[in-house]
Amino acid sequence: MGQNQCRKIGRDRGFRSTLLYYPASRVGLFLSIFLIVAVMFLPLFKCLAQIEGLGFYSHETNYENRTALDLSPDGHFEFNMDFSLSFDIRLTDNNNQFFGYVFRIISNDSINIDLLVKKEGAKTKIMIVNGDSESDIRLDLLQENLLKSWSNICVDFNLSTNDITLRYDTITMRHEGLSLRQDDKLKVLFGANRYLQYATTDLPPMNLKRIKLSQNDKPVYYWPLNEGIGTNAYDEIEGSRAHVVNPRWHAQKHQTWVLQKTLNLPGPVLPAFNKEDNVIYLAGNDSMAIVDPNQNSIAYTAYTAYSDSNLEYKVGDRAIYDPTQHRLLVYDISHSQNMHEYDFRSKKWSGNYRGSQIITEHWHHNNFISHTTNKLYLIGGYGQHTFKNTIYSYDLSNEGWSQLAPDQAEFPPRSLSGLASTQAGDSVYIVGGYGSRKGNQLLRPEFFYDVHLFVPKKEHLEKVSTLNLQGSEYCFANKIVMDSLKNFYGLVYNKNKFNSRIKLVKFSLANPEVEVLADSIPYSFHDIRSYADLYFSQVDKKLYTLTSFYNDKTESTEVNIYSLNFPPISTILAPSRSNNYWYLLVMAIAIAIAVVYYTKTRRSKETPGLPLADELEPIQKTAFQKPEKIKNSILLFGGFQVFDKNGTEITGKITPLQKELFLVVLMTTLRYGKGISSERLDELFWFDKSKIKARNNRSVNISKINSVFIDLDGCNFNLNNGSWMIDINHDSVYVDYFEYLQLINSGDVTAEFINRLTDLVKGGALLPNSNYEWLDDYKGDSSNKIIDKLLNFTSGPDVMKNHNLIVNLANVIFTFDPINEDALNLQCQALVKLGKHSLAEKTYKRFIKEYKTIYDEDYSISMGELIKDVK
Repeated sequence: MGQNQCRKIGRDRGFRSTLLYYPASRVGLFLSIFLIVAVMFLPLFKCLAQIEGLGFYSHETNYENRTALDLSPDGHFEFNMDFSLSFDIRLTDNNNQFFGYVFRIISNDSINIDLLVKKEGAKTKIMIVNGDSESDIRLDLLQENLLKSWSNICVDFNLSTNDITLRYDTITMRHEGLSLRQDDKLKVLFGANRYLQYATTDLPPMNLKRIKLSQNDKPVYYWPLNEGIGTNAYDEIEGSRAHVVNPRWHAQKHQTWVLQKTLNLPGPVLPAFNKEDNVIYLAGNDSMAIVDPNQNSIAYTAYTAYSDSNLEYKVGDRAIYDPTQHRLLVYDISHSQNMHEYDFRSKKWSGNYRGSQIITEHWHHNNFISHTTNKLYLIGGYGQHTFKNTIYSYDLSNEGWSQLAPDQAEFPPRSLSGLASTQAGDSVYIVGGYGSRKGNQLLRPEFFYDVHLFVPKKEHLEKVSTLNLQGSEYCFANKIVMDSLKNFYGLVYNKNKFNSRIKLVKFSLANPEVEVLADSIPYSFHDIRSYADLYFSQVDKKLYTLTSFYNDKTESTEVNIYSLNFPPISTILAPSRSNNYWYLLVMAIAIAIAVVYYTKTRRSKETPGLPLADELEPIQKTAFQKPEKIKNSILLFGGFQVFDKNGTEITGKITPLQKELFLVVLMTTLRYGKGISSERLDELFWFDKSKIKARNNRSVNISKINSVFIDLDGCNFNLNNGSWMIDINHDSVYVDYFEYLQLINSGDVTAEFINRLTDLVKGGALLPNSNYEWLDDYKGDSSNKIIDKLLNFTSGPDVMKNHNLIVNLANVIFTFDPINEDALNLQCQALVKLGKHSLAEKTYKRFIKEYKTIYDEDYSISMGELIKDVK
């Protein structure tokens, strides 16, 4: 193979120092020019917008299922001068099994240079092995640094000076005595490999992207790892093929819908989405299912209907969530213009809904709430062989109805349209649909692909675009998602097929072409019994599709919920093999200028964190205090700790596997009172073992746990009716999670309750350093309940006057949710009332910084708006 070149990755200090001499205004001008040029050519290089990254299957899978990446499956690399290998890496928490080879470079089939990751306590060590000896390069990093975000690692192989240099962030480490020589034949292997005597299956649970081989400050091989499908990856400079065994492409998460939940519920089900809390409500006749798709959990709540009649929803009734008053609204506009309201606190309905056996005349209409007018709007629909174009509005303040009847020539009657709303609902777009220009189903019904803009405040409706979908027979699911760039994402399907499939499409007002994204979803469509909707979650940056089908024979509804990472991308990804590095260079320069300009203008505006505890007055305690429990204690809030009967901490005697095994049995015992089966334990811990080996492993580890806990009086594993439980004498052994469960279910939220709760969680959230998939539900449940209790307490009139107490309680909420808007409002207003304006500003700036980090967007409410009502 010819000479391969590779660039050394690092800061170009000469360029950077020269740039700083330019005035800010000139930098801004250059930035604008570069960005304009970049945007002009962006459509030519769509590959730059693709999702990048390759996940590696590691210790969680069998040896033969682990991931291997060979950068030169068809030969070797040869270098006649200094070269560099760089890549971005992010580890995945996998039961803390951080050990293995990130890469192996093998020279002439006889010498190896390895980069390894190894966990040591709370730190992760990055080290280089040269041949059969450890090098001088041993870098200790906090584990969270490699877990939370991508990190760039560059290794320089300096053939001229016979040394290796590792670069990570601002750290540079060097080792003398490089084993490589000019023109050696090199294999570059990431993760597992089966190459000669260097074969290994030890690799850390990692993700890689943007692998570069460079020489003379110029990348000549660049694998972004954005393929998404298949077992080959191509570099964008020479088109060289790399081969992947058992790939887990990140792009696939943006291409393939994942079925999150399938539910079969009695009777008709009315869905609604609460985007603030990221939950889906499924309202039925006697209860409501509340689905948290992020946690993949579901809760059921029974409610009381009217005392003098039964609640009987029909398939055509509709529900919508009102975020301003945290309530669910249900209506049937055809037969009763009265609103049915569900109170989430009392779990009761109010209003004068009595149900009706008559089906609706407004099937498949669109609805939305406009915060600018404080009204609910209903658009179009179909019933009694007639399509509608009427726009109804319901005033959420005075509970009055009104209607607008657009001219049929301007807005033909229709149903099965999609609706995209701005964040505030000040304007919406009505997209497509199926209807008739005169409203009568008998008079040439047709598919519409027009886009209409409706401005509620002005009651203005106009056509603004037409999509290029003629001849496709597509209808739209109810909601369409619109991003900040006014790209529209909607679901389409063929209404003329019962066994249909939903497709995700993307379009814009400027471009009538419709692009199909991701794979498709099965959808049973029957005009009056089917429903589909699309939701976007700001919490986890995902799209959720909900489909429902009412079976009139069984009188039940099947609901399916699917998820897809945002932004979605096409399943057809052709690898780019053209040399477009000049464009990357332009973008790099633009980004560098932007970073310098931003740093220069913001350097004086660095903001400190939330107020420290010693700056605030403590919460006033009642007579009750939780005793200090050091002896015979199991602590989970703030981190896992175990103290024996003498007060000696014995946490370190438990291996990571034994710790998780103990925790899963303990928490299922305490929360559900029924433990966990042997089969479920085998699935969690020994899924790759035979039944006999799994049973032996289980017995050995339980025995070892019991031997460690022998010095903890009154705590041991016990097999009870086929389920493993932790038998605890709570009179002698203190478990803070058990106290939490008793407290959270104890009833009224009193001052004593709050004192006990805040004292209990003062160390932190539930098991913050433990990351197990099964644990997510416990963490989310405890955080939500604690926050709800605290917020409920702060709403009391006497508490609102105690500003110091409010500040402290808000800090507790921030422990569980650093971007809780209710806590921000409470703390800023309380601090202003105390005259601590600078602390209020610190709180706000810390919040918006954290908000930006999590959501990658600016917080929309200003400090002035938060405190405008403070007197």
